[in-house]
Amino acid sequence: MKIFFNLALVLVSAILSSMLTIACTNAESPKSENYELIEVEDPNQEEFEQTLNNLPEEKREELKLRRHVNLILIKYVKLEGHRYRLDISEEDAKKLGIKPEWLEIAKKEIEDANKNIEKMDADGQVLDLPDPQELFKNKE
Repeated sequence: MKIFFNLALVLVSAILSSMLTIACTNAESPKSENYELIEVEDPNQEEFEQTLNNLPEEKREELKLRRHVNLILIKYVKLEGHRYRLDISEEDAKKLGIKPEWLEIAKKEIEDANKNIEKMDADGQVLDLPDPQELFKNKE
């Protein structure tokens, strides 16, 4: 089950990772007022920290922020058929420390991922998409 959870986290992280790259470079500082990210548990913190060891400090901080936001948002990614949907309002996201710009970028990234999934389906590729909500039910 841990492997399946990790696979889903990697999938959703990949979907959302470019979201924060754009947000960090185009928006004001992620540490700006009124947007303090909530604390979340990272089931693979040790492995993640090891991957950061050889990176410059500023890159490490950026990747930690990305991962933190992804760990928050994964709980709101729902699988509906062969499509993912981010099911959180801007108001609720703000309560979690997610800036509106990050939320819009996340929705766009999920939309892009859905287009890729649709294309792969049309090409006859068999996809077994993990449902993040089921993973969290089984993890608890």
